[in-house]
Amino acid sequence: MSDHPHGAWGRRLAGLAAGLAVVLAGGLVAVAPSTDARADDTAITEAVGLWETSSSFHGAYSVQSGYLAFCDSPDKHAPYGLFWDAEQACGWQNDQGAWLTRAQINQLAYVMSKWGATSDNTTAAGVRFAVYHLSGYTDIGGGGVVPAHSNYDLWNPTGYGRAHAAAVGVLELAQAMVLEAEANANNWDGTGTLTSNAADGGPGGGPVGLGDTLTTTVTLPGIGAGKTVVFTVIHPDGSTTSHNVATDGADQAVLDYQIPAGGTGNWRVTASITGVPDSCPWFMQPKGDASLQTLIVARSSLRDWSDPDGLRVRLSAAPKASSVTSVQLLDGPGQIYDDVLLWDGLPGAGFTGEAVLYGPFASDYEAQNADVEGLTPVARASFSGVYDQDGKASVRTATADAQQPGFYVWVEGIDGTDASQPFVAPKENRRPETTLVFGPEISSRISSTVVDAGAELSDSFTLTGLQATVGGTAVSYRVTGGLYGPVASDSPACEGVDFTGAPKAAVVDHTLAAGDIGADGTATVAGQGAYRPPAAAAGSCYSYGYQVTATAGKDTVTVSHPAGQASQTAFVRVQPKVATTVSAQLILAGQPVSLSDHWLVTGCFPGSELTGRTDLYGPFPNWEQSQSVDFKDLEPLGSAGFAGVCGADGTLEGDSEDVTVDHPDVGYYVFDEHLDGTPASEPFDADKPDRPGETTLALAPVVESLISDQSAERGSTITDGAWISHAVADLRAFGASPEAGDDTAADPEAAVSVSDATVIRWTLAGGLYGPVGPDSSGTCEASDWIGAGLVVPGERDIDPAWFTGEDRIGLGVLGDYTIPQYGERGCYSYGYTLTGVAPDGSTITVDHPVGQPPQTTIVPFGAMIVTGTPHPAGPAGATAAGLAAAGGVLLIGLGWRTVRRRA
Repeated sequence: MSDHPHGAWGRRLAGLAAGLAVVLAGGLVAVAPSTDARADDTAITEAVGLWETSSSFHGAYSVQSGYLAFCDSPDKHAPYGLFWDAEQACGWQNDQGAWLTRAQINQLAYVMSKWGATSDNTTAAGVRFAVYHLSGYTDIGGGGVVPAHSNYDLWNPTGYGRAHAAAVGVLELAQAMVLEAEANANNWDGTGTLTSNAADGGPGGGPVGLGDTLTTTVTLPGIGAGKTVVFTVIHPDGSTTSHNVATDGADQAVLDYQIPAGGTGNWRVTASITGVPDSCPWFMQPKGDASLQTLIVARSSLRDWSDPDGLRVRLSAAPKASSVTSVQLLDGPGQIYDDVLLWDGLPGAGFTGEAVLYGPFASDYEAQNADVEGLTPVARASFSGVYDQDGKASVRTATADAQQPGFYVWVEGIDGTDASQPFVAPKENRRPETTLVFGPEISSRISSTVVDAGAELSDSFTLTGLQATVGGTAVSYRVTGGLYGPVASDSPACEGVDFTGAPKAAVVDHTLAAGDIGADGTATVAGQGAYRPPAAAAGSCYSYGYQVTATAGKDTVTVSHPAGQASQTAFVRVQPKVATTVSAQLILAGQPVSLSDHWLVTGCFPGSELTGRTDLYGPFPNWEQSQSVDFKDLEPLGSAGFAGVCGADGTLEGDSEDVTVDHPDVGYYVFDEHLDGTPASEPFDADKPDRPGETTLALAPVVESLISDQSAERGSTITDGAWISHAVADLRAFGASPEAGDDTAADPEAAVSVSDATVIRWTLAGGLYGPVGPDSSGTCEASDWIGAGLVVPGERDIDPAWFTGEDRIGLGVLGDYTIPQYGERGCYSYGYTLTGVAPDGSTITVDHPVGQPPQTTIVPFGAMIVTGTPHPAGPAGATAAGLAAAGGVLLIGLGWRTVRRRA
């Protein structure tokens, strides 16, 4: 960058040829560019501005590299030609021969910096007139291209420049530019000085003591008042403070800064000012043609100044120290030491000092803020050494015992000497010098110590003895572990269960939030490690176990809380199943009966005492209702208890107490069982599908018969017809109605077969008894049948297929007997016993005794009376032959045989 005056480029020429374009009214008349331009020359073309007339242009020209330039020689020709590259000049002589002041130079640079690089025609025209005004042209012309002396002062009412600026409408704009430049630019040449009352080698001497005022002054000649200087005070620890100070009328900015009482060490002050619009403008000269305008280029940079090294402040030696305790967390009594760092000492000088341990304090806050003066220390540890060339040193103290829970703090001090001040560490130093001796504890409570399979388990744990901070550093607490199990147990109390190596069923990994810890050092966290034990885990134990890790910085303390404690252990109850069997599937209605339930409990916990109850309900009119009815709204006929101890194989078998029914009505009776819950077992209630084995049917079957002749002679044959009613062949069939159109009764072979699992086997036994003597009236009505012989014995099973839905079935002709020609006279009578046997072997018996008139005949003692009466109609109105056909049974002679017939 050149800093020469305008004259260094050669004196300006005047009186150029008349054929060239002239400046009319401050404008330029264009002429053709020189024909000897070269590729490396700077070509000039009109760019931005306003035309006053077709030959008068007010504005900027474009030059090589994209800059804009404005004419700065009112008495020269238009700048069409070749120009030297732009150079910066901080001294300039205008065409009137006057050297511009520093202020004018800075003001021209300001205008070029702010408005020169415009793309607006009006702005460019305003800049053109502001440049001539600031260049000081008050009397130009009278021999050059300006025909008469002209004045370019924009405030001169007769001035040439004012008139032409007004003619193109930019007078007020140009005046505003000039006023702003004059207000913001100044006479500063970019140099300054920094002085202090305590700087090394500076005026005022030094050094400055603690608490004294450090005065630093920046002098910037010509800068003017109101410019902002930034002072930076660099503290001994490297931190900084910034201070903005405005320059005064003496071109100075003064900072007064008081060294704080604790501010020992090396201080420094720097100063800077940035972005002041005071740089020198850039000019372009025509190459070898003094008749052309000189150009001022729209190119400028703001000026900065700084003193980066600043001034070093001299203070008396005042060393400082801080320390870091060997460990911040201890999980019980232990030994600690202190690492002490010293700085700002005199290089090579020796030092002595002492680190004193105080405590235990109840809280971190007390440890950080306690006034230790007068307190009895826990331990004292002296230290000594020599400062290195940077005035620094480090030492490690001897160990000290920290035996009691609480917070311990080291406080270090340096002894004073003739060359340095004594030092005692302030409270602010205590944070890294603090140790906490503590032992956090954890307890937990499981949501239930006994749980059914599939039910949710969770845990709530409580930590006590916590501290939120140590030395101002937050102590974080992480609880890890979870639910361990299943582990088989011999006891529902899970006593002695070893969870070592047990799988982890649920994971807990919880970090306490800052707000979780209460003022009493306790934190409780609920709902952890949720888990639902599967059915396969029945009879096993689960237990929560944890590990608590406390962390502060690099230090950790770990506390284990193993699984197996009673408050955090749960037993998964077994789910026993109950299957029962009624003592009798078949009973006789109307007769007092005692029923019981035979219990088989499976899947119970070995050794556990079980109790239960069975309730008897009924009668129900049909099988379907007995199996589906809801007992909850019914009153039982009676209840019976059950008790026992579960065996080693997990089963228990036995009978309930009896339930007595005095006069059972016809119908179905059903037991409903309930097994009580125990600490080891879930309760059990029987379900509807489990009822068949617990169901009893009460029947009142009836046997009827009709003898073929009620009086007979010797040598004649008698038979009997029999019927059964109110009986069924299948336990499930009672009360069921035959379907419409069912004609299976007409053909026994077409009857639907029944399952052996529910079939009732019926047997009719008996035969023809006699003879016995008539009664006193000569009839058989009051005969004594005791001891009567059985002349036609027999027993026969009744085919279940005969039961086809009808309530009354005929068994046909039974027990045919021919009275011997010479046999005994007297009374003969048929008698029967009907026996029903259920699948479980329970039995009912119905007697149809001898001697009843319909089934009794008499062989008279006198003359034979042959009645000739045909066999009477049966109870259903059928003949004996018809009964035989319908029942499908014919009993002949003393033996019974079956004859099948088709209808």
